Amino acid sequence: MLMKSLKSLLTLLLCMVPLTIFAKIEYVYVDDICYSVNPETGSASIRQQDYFDRPYIKVAIIPESVAFKGVDYPVVTLEERAFYGCTELTKVVIPNSVTSIDEDAFRYCSSLVDVTLPMSLTSLSKGMFDGCESLESIELPTAITSIPEFCFHNCKALKSIVIPEGVETIESQAFDYTYRLSSVTIPGSLKETRSVLSAAEYPLIPTIHISDLDAFFRLYTEHSNLCGNSTWYLSLNGDEVTDVVVPEGIDDIDIWKRCESLESITTPNSVEICNFDGCDNLRFISMSASTKIVRISLVENLERVDIYSKEPPELSTVEWIVRNAILHVPVGCKEAYANNEEWSMFSSIIDDLTGDSKVDEVQNEVNYSLPCEIFNLQGVFLGKSLENLPKGVYVIRQGENSKKLLIK
Repeated sequence: MLMKSLKSLLTLLLCMVPLTIFAKIEYVYVDDICYSVNPETGSASIRQQDYFDRPYIKVAIIPESVAFKGVDYPVVTLEERAFYGCTELTKVVIPNSVTSIDEDAFRYCSSLVDVTLPMSLTSLSKGMFDGCESLESIELPTAITSIPEFCFHNCKALKSIVIPEGVETIESQAFDYTYRLSSVTIPGSLKETRSVLSAAEYPLIPTIHISDLDAFFRLYTEHSNLCGNSTWYLSLNGDEVTDVVVPEGIDDIDIWKRCESLESITTPNSVEICNFDGCDNLRFISMSASTKIVRISLVENLERVDIYSKEPPELSTVEWIVRNAILHVPVGCKEAYANNEEWSMFSSIIDDLTGDSKVDEVQNEVNYSLPCEIFNLQGVFLGKSLENLPKGVYVIRQGENSKKLLIK
C-alpha cells in the first residue's frame, strides 16, 4: 500500500513539472507589442501577437531588452508567427541581441516596407517574409548560408536583392511571385537553387549579377528556367555576358535557357544535350562531336551553327527559326546533314570543319592582324587585346574560329 502511494505521488509530481515551467512564463507589453519573459532562462522573446492587437502595431522598434519586476531580460527570439498578419506594420528594426527568428515571423505583413535585420543573425526561416507585398528591398545578414523555402514568396514589390557570399542554397519557392524583382546578385558560393531567382513578368527583364562565371557554370537549378517564364540578362562584374565558352567537365547547359544577353556559345565534349530555348539574341552556336540532342527554339537571330558530330544529332526546331542561318559540319558530312529532315532546314550547309572540337589544341601561334576575343579556360571573357596577358593558357576566338593559346 505504501509503495502504491509513493508511486502515485511520484507520478503526480512528474505531471506537475511542465505546469511549473509554463507558469513561470510572463507576458509584457512594450509599445503595443507583447513579449514573453522567461525568468528561468533570463531571456525574452516576441510571441505571436494577439489578433485584436495586430491593427495597432504600425512600427516595431524592438529593444535589446525588456524590463519585468526590476530585471532586464535580453530579447533573443522572434517566435513563430510573431508578427503574422500585422497588416498595418510598416517598419521593423531588430537589434543584435536577437539570435533567431522563427517561421512565418512576418508572413502577410502586407504594408511592411522597411526592415532592419541584425547582421549577427546566422539564419533566416521558412516563410519569413511570405506575403510582404510592399517590401521593395532588404539587406540580408552576411552570416546566413541559405535562403529557406517561401522566404520571399509573394513579395510582389521586391525590386532588388543581394544574396551575400556564403549562401550555398536557395530552397523551393523562395522567390516565387516576385513580379518586380529586376536585380538579383548571387554569390560564387551558391551551389544550388530550387527556386526561380526572379518571377518578374514581361516587359520587365531581370538581371542576374555574378562575380564568378566558373561557379555560375556549375550552379544546379531545379527549374528548367532560371527566372521562371521571364527572359533574363547575365552581368559579370558589371559587364553584360554575351560570349561564352563552356569549360570542359560541365555536362548541363540548361542554366542558359532564356538568357537574352547571350550572343554566342561554344560547348565542350562533356555536353551531350544542348537546349537553347528562348536565347533570342543568340547568333552563333558551336557544339562538340559528342552532341546527341539539340533543341533550338525561340532563337530568331541565329546566323551560324557549327556541329562537329559526323552523324546528325537529334534536332528539335522549326524552319522559320533556322532558315537564315548557315550550318557548318565536318568535312565530308554535308550529304548526311542535307538528307536529314530537321538539319536540312538551314539556309545552307557547308562541310568545312576539322577536328573534334571548336577549340583546337594548345599552340603559340596567332594571326595578330585579325581582331580577337580572349577567354580563360573557364569561359570568362577577358578582353580583346593580347597585350599584358599573364603567362598561361587562354582560349582565343578570331572570327568564327577558336584555339587555345599558350602565353609563355
